[in-house]
Amino acid sequence: MNIANTLLEKTRHCINEGSKLIIWPEAALPFHSLQNKNTLNYINNKLLNNTDISILSGDITFEDDKTYNSVVLFNKDGVSKVYKKQLPVPLAEQVPLSDVFPKLKKINIGVANYSSGTEDIIFEVNNQKFSSLICYESTFPGINRRHVKKGADFITFLVNDAWYTTWPEPEQHAKQSIFRAIENRRSVLRCANTGISMVIDELGINAAAAAKKAAVDGSPGTVISNGCKGLDKEFILIIPFDDIGAPNSFIIISVWSLVFIFSSITVSPSAPKAAKITQDLT
Repeated sequence: MNIANTLLEKTRHCINEGSKLIIWPEAALPFHSLQNKNTLNYINNKLLNNTDISILSGDITFEDDKTYNSVVLFNKDGVSKVYKKQLPVPLAEQVPLSDVFPKLKKINIGVANYSSGTEDIIFEVNNQKFSSLICYESTFPGINRRHVKKGADFITFLVNDAWYTTWPEPEQHAKQSIFRAIENRRSVLRCANTGISMVIDELGINAAAAAKKAAVDGSPGTVISNGCKGLDKEFILIIPFDDIGAPNSFIIISVWSLVFIFSSITVSPSAPKAAKITQDLT
């Protein structure tokens, strides 16, 4: 329970500072499931009793014979809502087509062979609605846009970047969150395990970077809100080629490759004409 106790101690500090929503990252409790009543009772006794605090955490959930990489919102009364990751990382989290061909579920060449969730979920705490997607899902504009259109006031990403051990992968992954904030005009809270955690406003400004700049030159710091600083809150940038997917990408690349190949072919003189020229010269 060392990992859990360390996490609870840090959370207690946030509660003492007045936080109402605590966000834990993906794989926050790698050896414990929040579906287990003993785990929830332990957290309640140590942390949540006599409070109105909500905790949003990454978790592994189980339903029938399926296992999901999930986000769980819970408080002292138990689990209130669960989001199941819809886009597991191919091979690392899911063998492709496992949901279509059940025998493939027995194959595991990554951390697990999770099933794919099918439902967009909006969480709510203190009348604030928000989405919570997992790690790799931050790179897909479409799934984020769907959640915003369902009423999300802000976006959260729960991330485990332990996959990346060197630069620049963690930075590249983290910067995807900036694009999602700008596209959707929503603040983004990115909570990362062994990665980069960030608070980003709806204009794509990193709050920590803005605060550092303000401390140096006295410029205004970033204010995180669900508004749009003079822009229409419902305005969402339209991306014309949104989530075209691997099959469509393959088709597009194949077509362009064929165009390039055929446009590069040069016509050589035919053999009979070459022979006639040789005879004329002799």
